[in-house]
Amino acid sequence: MNMLAASLCLAGLAAGQTIADSASDFSREQGTKSWFYGYYDGDGEGEGDGAEPKGPYTDDDFERCTWHVDHWRGSKEWLRIQAGTQHPHAGEKMGNWIVRRWVSTVTGTIRMTGTVARNSGEDGTTRFRVRIDGTEIKAYVLGGDSKSASVDLTADVRHGTYVDFAVAPMGSQNNDSTAVRVKIALVSGTTRVPSTRRPDDRFYLKPGDTVLILGDALAADARFWFRIEDDIRSEYPVFKDPGSLRVVRAGAARETASAGSKRIGSVVSRHRPTVAILCYGAMDSLVDSKAYGSGVRALALRLMASGVDVTILARPAPDTKTFPELATHRAALERYRAFGERVARTLGCRFADALSRAKDGWSWGDGLHPGPEGHRAIAEAIEEAWGFGKALSDTD
Repeated sequence: MNMLAASLCLAGLAAGQTIADSASDFSREQGTKSWFYGYYDGDGEGEGDGAEPKGPYTDDDFERCTWHVDHWRGSKEWLRIQAGTQHPHAGEKMGNWIVRRWVSTVTGTIRMTGTVARNSGEDGTTRFRVRIDGTEIKAYVLGGDSKSASVDLTADVRHGTYVDFAVAPMGSQNNDSTAVRVKIALVSGTTRVPSTRRPDDRFYLKPGDTVLILGDALAADARFWFRIEDDIRSEYPVFKDPGSLRVVRAGAARETASAGSKRIGSVVSRHRPTVAILCYGAMDSLVDSKAYGSGVRALALRLMASGVDVTILARPAPDTKTFPELATHRAALERYRAFGERVARTLGCRFADALSRAKDGWSWGDGLHPGPEGHRAIAEAIEEAWGFGKALSDTD
């Protein structure tokens, strides 16, 4: 399990302590010690926060490399990352950038120090760029008489912030191998360390959990929970005690994910949940389409910072066979499904894919809200994400 693939608890670090090292942390597994390896290819479609700035050559353009023998390799021949080097690939317009991404495990101020240098003595130029959630804070031109540079930058981050160290081509890709060594230290703030509170090989819930169901009208109704509750009590006798599990339906009709992120603090303070299910998408696609990604990510981060374990739901799509006018709405939910899965994978949340289970006709007469079969699909997706049928975890 990588550093973000677990629930998180709060801990302190001494000021100045190194929390990440691009070279010594290098791994053949994505996410190890919160490092990811990828590239920007300029199409603007990848793993980012969905918020401004967005599009080509921002955090939203990040696509993952694949491991090859002893290095990471992108979709183009020269896109490569090794422990101490990065190599971009020249192409149309701004080319393909090779990116080493650190997903922040702290909230506070960090200091980034190190050196970058072109490995070749031949002519040529590359640009080393540092971006925080897609916004560039510094760029270093490496070429001519300045083939190396010292890095010393500070930035304010929160848990989950994308810190991208990119090497971009400037013209030909010949001799563009660039040495990169960056260390990240905590100046002030807090960090989180992994906990095995909800291991993958055990059923997700524990006696005493409070489950928060948050979202739009689907969460307010939440008839899928009755199916889940019945199944849990049948499979695990310990949950037959009415006091063993508490559920809070905190949905609000017509609420979007971004609106939910604005009230989550008061909801958590009032109900003290240990588990949350995020059920958004319907209203987002109708009134706030572009803000869904940043809203869901903000919700997950706020909940995790409060010690709440999060499950992101991809809700069933509308019945476009009977209601073809809902095709745009369905397309939006399919985009949200892909984004929700990426957020869950990056942050270590669970992901429940009800969209892939539901079929046309599994809705009430309006074609939009799920009927009994749709709620059953939601229940089954959540149970699968939670490892239903696996042994219970030992209690804390």
